[in-house]
Amino acid sequence: MLVGSIRVGIALVLLTPLILSRETAYPFIVGKAIWSRSLIGVVFALWVPLALWRPAWRPPRSRLLWLLGASLAVALLAAVFGVSPTRSLWSTYERMQGVIDLTHWFAFTVVVASVTHGRREIRSFLSVQVVVGSVVAAIAVGNLYAVEWPLLGSIPEQHYPRIAATLGNADFLGAYLMVNLLLALGLAWQSFFPNAPPRDPPDAVTPPGAPEESARRWWSRRLAGAAPWIFAAMSSLFGMTLSGSLSTIVGLAGGVAFGLAGVLRQRSGRWRILLATAGAAGLFALLLTAPTPWGKAFSNPLTSRLDRLYENVLVSMGPRSASWDAGIRGFGDRPLLGFGPENYLIPFGRHASGLGAAMQVHDQAHNTLVEEAVTKGAPGLLLYLGIWGYALLIPWRAALSPDRQVRALALFAGAALTSFFVASQALFVTASHSVQFAVLSAVVVHLEPASGALPRLPQRLAAALSALFRRGWVRVAAAVGGIGLAGAGLGVNYAIHSGASAIHRGLATSQLVPFETATRRFDPLANLPRRLLFENLQRNWSELHRSRSSEAQRLLAWSETEARAALAAEPRNWQIHASLARLYGAVASTDARYAERALHHLEAALELAPNRDPWAPG
Repeated sequence: MLVGSIRVGIALVLLTPLILSRETAYPFIVGKAIWSRSLIGVVFALWVPLALWRPAWRPPRSRLLWLLGASLAVALLAAVFGVSPTRSLWSTYERMQGVIDLTHWFAFTVVVASVTHGRREIRSFLSVQVVVGSVVAAIAVGNLYAVEWPLLGSIPEQHYPRIAATLGNADFLGAYLMVNLLLALGLAWQSFFPNAPPRDPPDAVTPPGAPEESARRWWSRRLAGAAPWIFAAMSSLFGMTLSGSLSTIVGLAGGVAFGLAGVLRQRSGRWRILLATAGAAGLFALLLTAPTPWGKAFSNPLTSRLDRLYENVLVSMGPRSASWDAGIRGFGDRPLLGFGPENYLIPFGRHASGLGAAMQVHDQAHNTLVEEAVTKGAPGLLLYLGIWGYALLIPWRAALSPDRQVRALALFAGAALTSFFVASQALFVTASHSVQFAVLSAVVVHLEPASGALPRLPQRLAAALSALFRRGWVRVAAAVGGIGLAGAGLGVNYAIHSGASAIHRGLATSQLVPFETATRRFDPLANLPRRLLFENLQRNWSELHRSRSSEAQRLLAWSETEARAALAAEPRNWQIHASLARLYGAVASTDARYAERALHHLEAALELAPNRDPWAPG
């Protein structure tokens, strides 16, 4: 019963990309984080007693899990010694990441790896993942034609005709469907060539014509098994092109390169068929996008962007390269443990110049290598490279397995991981991508035993832990602790949802009271509503002071209290100082006593972000 419940919970977590919380601020982000964290907490609470009572369901021996655990430990250290432990732990409403989020996804990866004992379970989770991705692709196609979906309604698009669907960002959609495309192709290949060696249709003691009929049945069965996954791959490819994401094309090229390199190592003629099929598919795609005397044979957001490739690359890469430059310089400031997870905003403000000083503020590096280096220092960067190097090495080795199904799983999972890694060098990871990485990590863990000896705990430590786990009070305490953690997580997620809902009401009604409510709902994430309070009060100060002087004074006194709390949580956040400089500058127009405060925060903002204009909002 526990195993079945855990697997249902895992399947529900895989639905994360479909979640949309219209009642909160950042509806494409907050809802997904709350949904996934709540379910992961429940799944983990169910798994703890199962793992204690039944050793077969404990985490498998895996170097990848050890590397992921070490990376989480470094992230926690970097958070503790970083510039803002609060932000490192909880991130912001706009991102919903941080160490708390990393902990949830690490726990989810451990649980998925623990309950996938064989090929059947791996294929089941991959199948659910691909089906969910196909639904996301269908929503993207519907959004192209402004379809209103049941339960979801009309999903807004910020950069139409580029489509983002339920992921809220076209590049995120492209990266998600890119991985889904490769996984769907892997399932199709496994379905078409099952593990049992194919046999020629029996032709002995059969009437004339029977062998041909049997051969037709053999092919029809294979096609029927592969057809759903081929359709899923085609829908993912089409949805990916609707995103118009150029980084996705580069990522997909990396994944295809991994797959084709693996195919060239194979001796079986059937794998050469895969190589020929991939070449034919590439030629067909080229013909679709090539110009003809009558115009393009096929046109959508991706081909439109490819038409103006040079211009679009400049527009896209200019801000990214400025952000990367600031991050690399920031790494030199704190190479040991970095600024702490989710604190990229600090080195960006300090080092961004030229285009970086004038462009939209980047609170993420849009490059995972740079992000790891600047926020977690050299240990975080080395572990990141170790995780990805090992995660790609295992499928590469397993691609030579004598088992045909293992070879297919290894090649396509390795291709998906490669595309994920390449595309993430121009993006950052969200909850939707974390789901995919967790499932792919479980695949790697499943493939590890074929790669050689795996790490073991020292014999005495293993014996001591085994004896401890057999004690009834330990099992009961662990089960109660797991349930308690899940309950506490649900309470925290409810508070976060309430705060995000209050922010949404404040933005929708242009009232200040909801921002006051939001600051009280969940203090670790309260700096966003505090900044919104400062900015709204600044914009409306003159009218408010003239028509409702007592209310203006009350709000100002409350803002001063919130300002102290905001700076206590993030003392080096130049955006807070800039917001306060603008607020007190507006107040100084009616009360000169506040001019000194405005000047103080102006100087602090310029010290922390010397090249940015503190008077520019945002």
